[in-house]
Amino acid sequence: MKMRRSSRLTFRSRQILRVVFGLLTIIVFLPGIPKSVPALANYQIDREDNLTVQIDDLYQKFTDFSWIAYAPTHYDPTVGSMPAEQDISDDLQMLFDVGFRGVVTYGSEGTMAEIPRLARGVGFQGVVMGIWTPGSEAETAAAVAAVDYVDGYVVGNEGLYNDRYDFATLEAAMADLKAQTGKPVTTTEVQPLYEKDVENGVLDVGDWVFPNIHPFWAHVTDPADAAQWTKIQYENLLDAVGAERPVVFKEVGLPTAGAESTSELRQAEYYFRLKETPVVFVYFEAFDQPWKVEGGGVGAHWGLFLNDRSPKAGIEELFSGSRPPVYIYSDAQSSDNRFYPSGFMGCYYNLHMEEGYSENPHSGSTAIQIDYKYYGCTEGWGGIYWWTPASCNWQQMPCGIDLSGWTKLTFWARGEQGNEYVEFKVGGLCNAGQTLCDSLNPAISTGLISLSNVWTQYTIYLDNADLSRIGGGFVFVTNDRKDITIYLDDIRFE
Repeated sequence: MKMRRSSRLTFRSRQILRVVFGLLTIIVFLPGIPKSVPALANYQIDREDNLTVQIDDLYQKFTDFSWIAYAPTHYDPTVGSMPAEQDISDDLQMLFDVGFRGVVTYGSEGTMAEIPRLARGVGFQGVVMGIWTPGSEAETAAAVAAVDYVDGYVVGNEGLYNDRYDFATLEAAMADLKAQTGKPVTTTEVQPLYEKDVENGVLDVGDWVFPNIHPFWAHVTDPADAAQWTKIQYENLLDAVGAERPVVFKEVGLPTAGAESTSELRQAEYYFRLKETPVVFVYFEAFDQPWKVEGGGVGAHWGLFLNDRSPKAGIEELFSGSRPPVYIYSDAQSSDNRFYPSGFMGCYYNLHMEEGYSENPHSGSTAIQIDYKYYGCTEGWGGIYWWTPASCNWQQMPCGIDLSGWTKLTFWARGEQGNEYVEFKVGGLCNAGQTLCDSLNPAISTGLISLSNVWTQYTIYLDNADLSRIGGGFVFVTNDRKDITIYLDDIRFE
């Protein structure tokens, strides 16, 4: 049977009442207010022994600053290896220095029980403590002992989904912990268990809703698509829960290795885009965990930082406010490449492109080589469009991604001999009837340039350009009246 939801005041109503009470408190201390008015400030709404106040305060912390899901370095439960307290302190200090102010843990065994105390010592303003095994006497005792350092507890993590415990055990453990601590308590399960019509009790249990929501497991790996997918799941869950409890996504992210279409820059871009949505979320996770083997190889690669605490690509930009680069071309077959060189134009039959040219790239291991044969070219020109997605096919379908906020496209180019006349552009991709076009139309061009035979960087500035839907990310065109060979590398939006 599906559990009935609480009848207490809705979450949004409580927020409004808190504002009202704050204003009343100010009013009663203003000069000239009759002494009978302070009675208004003493008016109390039943907040279930202050629990709802704590829930509201915890949610406010989730919205005020960045949180990270944390399992320590030097931790490997497969061999019983626990981190030392100094390892945990060093981890937390590094995360604090980056900019995190809230931390969510998973278990309370051994030195893991000391994370809340150590986190507060470093300066963390928010702590949600995890209990891995609901009903564990040792973990429960450790959680109760840490109560002065904790804002709330999360009991269990995907244990119903993985059959580690049953719902009755979970519910009893949550009630016991709440009774002993007086703190907000919830649990975490995977997305399908929170579906509105699934009668398993998960949607209704807990003082706030704290699911794991991963676009990767829904086979959505493009960062722009993944951020939009996550936003839709958030809106759906808000609708399913109603206004009575806050919703925070405990785990969201993209792995950085272990499967196709994974990369560190994709992860960073996903988070950057997600920050611009209304989704309230916790970054998952702090460090790569080499011991994790689930997911066919991706399990060990969800960290924002490697297991040696070094940052992955794009993470420093993410927290400095800069946008991570979006690549047209980084290296041959790189997962960072987001656009596809499929739009051959003009004398397409006289154009040959090699994406894996390995002699003298600007960086990495490869560059792009393009050969253009002028003689025999009846059109007198040739070119290539890089578009996204791969199936775009000259905007026969709505194509492109939102690049609003990126301000320029940079790339490196050189000619085989020097003095090759070429032009490069951004945008302007339309279908034959001009009924579907890039938001940037006409394209912005470098104009005709003469290449050097040494690598040179070029920039197309895009300030104030409409980049809300860019299908044609990069264009090469030439009408040189001779055969030419050119090379391109490191083409990216910044």
